[in-house]
Amino acid sequence: MMLPFSVESFQKMIQEKEAAAAPQEAFDFSAPIALNTSQAQAARQLVAQNHFGVTLIDGVTGSGKTEVYLSVLSETLQKSSRKQALLLLPEIALTKASLLRFQKYFQTKPWIWHSNTTPAQKQKIWLAALSGAPCVVIGARSALFLPFSHLAMIIVDEEHDPSYKQNEQGTYQARDMAILRGKIEDVPVILASATPSLETVQNVKTHKYDCVLLPTRFSEAQLPHLHVVDMRLEQDFALLSQPLAQALSRALQRQEQALLFVNQRGYAPVSLCRKCGFKWQCPSCAVYLIEHKAAGHLLCHHCGYVQPLPFRCPQCESEKSRLVLGVGMERVLETVQKTFPKARCLCLSSDTLSSKKRWDQAMEDIHNNNVDILLGTQILAKGHHFPNLTTVGIIEADRNASGCDLRANERTFQLLQQVAGRAGREQKPGHVFLQTFAPESPLLQALCQNDRDPFYDYELADRQQHAMPPFKMLIALILSGRKETDVQREARRLAQTFPLATATLLGPAPAPLSKLRDTYRYRLLIKGDKGTALQNGIKAWAKSENPAVSLVVDVDPYDFL
Repeated sequence: MMLPFSVESFQKMIQEKEAAAAPQEAFDFSAPIALNTSQAQAARQLVAQNHFGVTLIDGVTGSGKTEVYLSVLSETLQKSSRKQALLLLPEIALTKASLLRFQKYFQTKPWIWHSNTTPAQKQKIWLAALSGAPCVVIGARSALFLPFSHLAMIIVDEEHDPSYKQNEQGTYQARDMAILRGKIEDVPVILASATPSLETVQNVKTHKYDCVLLPTRFSEAQLPHLHVVDMRLEQDFALLSQPLAQALSRALQRQEQALLFVNQRGYAPVSLCRKCGFKWQCPSCAVYLIEHKAAGHLLCHHCGYVQPLPFRCPQCESEKSRLVLGVGMERVLETVQKTFPKARCLCLSSDTLSSKKRWDQAMEDIHNNNVDILLGTQILAKGHHFPNLTTVGIIEADRNASGCDLRANERTFQLLQQVAGRAGREQKPGHVFLQTFAPESPLLQALCQNDRDPFYDYELADRQQHAMPPFKMLIALILSGRKETDVQREARRLAQTFPLATATLLGPAPAPLSKLRDTYRYRLLIKGDKGTALQNGIKAWAKSENPAVSLVVDVDPYDFL
């Protein structure tokens, strides 16, 4: 990790650390954190742990997991001689909500650490952590490497989130690194999730981790009612099914809010010529260009290549022959505005919320009921509490439940359950509509029946049968270079010289994303027993002998592109 200051200034900063001994205002523990019976029981179990151990808070959406771990944090900081704590979040977008809750209960602001934190503020936080001064840091995965000298607790919220895995510039899984740091520091580690990862579930099953359950929502709120909509019965390829459109109409009449989940930025993911079948692709990457209609261009979401919306096909030169396939957020917005012209709509994605100011304004508009229908990508799938939101529509519920990712079903289930959990979090009942062309899917049936555990058991059994994580270890090797022949030759050389008879080598093969930013990519996948023996066994071997070919070793890969 790059330090937030120069090496030359390090000595000076060490001298200044005494001045940073109390950078945060003193914590005020007088404000009570109201807990129901289940929450209080969970908190008591967690407070009893004052040495290293990992505990999962497994609670349904809206069960008050945050209040539980903040209550435990309060008691720990009051009783422990150590006065520092770290709360990891998977997304910067979740920081504001966590900050407000922390401030509500502790009457002071925590430190915030992520990529948008200024260098001056990072220096101040770094020195505070180093000095041992009382402080709580809320941050993204890089906050894990702050030099805390009196750490009392580590909390990993939304522990299942794939954003905790860094895939570039040194790969690591921040959740697992947090557990390792907790072991080194001999402090408790709390994991929290409504949809825990299968790795964590298996560790609970084998008693490696403890677990506390929050089976009901806080207060009197009930879990939302889920409805599967068979899109094969809908006419004219409608983006909004009749049941969903009717539910949106009812929500508008009652002055309640609705959320439409569209996990695709832009207008449409594919453009093709209706005359000759030509598809517009990125010249630097092996992907289709995404139409962004509002901006008037086609865009590559990997390298940023842009071209204006084309008037004619470059292959057959037909004019006005471009046809779009697939559904993006802008296309759904267009349909919603035609169907409900008076509704106040707001799109929430990385395209529309490019700054903290815009994000804060959007959250304020939602909480002040200045928005009727929200359209969001997975940026809205977790951690947000919108009291007046009662209706959720998931446009393509089974969109990502297939492909080359061994976690595809798990991730889709987690994502859909998290999105559904935004509905009906207060007294008003919530309704969720899952639009799909495969209503018989076991995944969707498990969601509708609120039957997570049998689905998880099925996924675990399938992983075990095929010797996949969490029962075995995977290590991916990604080779890339400007010349495909060089990359292919180096990948074959590695495959032919693989040194371990106790492990299985899969590949080499072109990566699913075979070209990225003008470099060709090949992958090898190693499967073996868990532990350090597999990693140690390939250290000398997993190197490129061709300087024109780079090689990345990814232990426990989350990205299979």
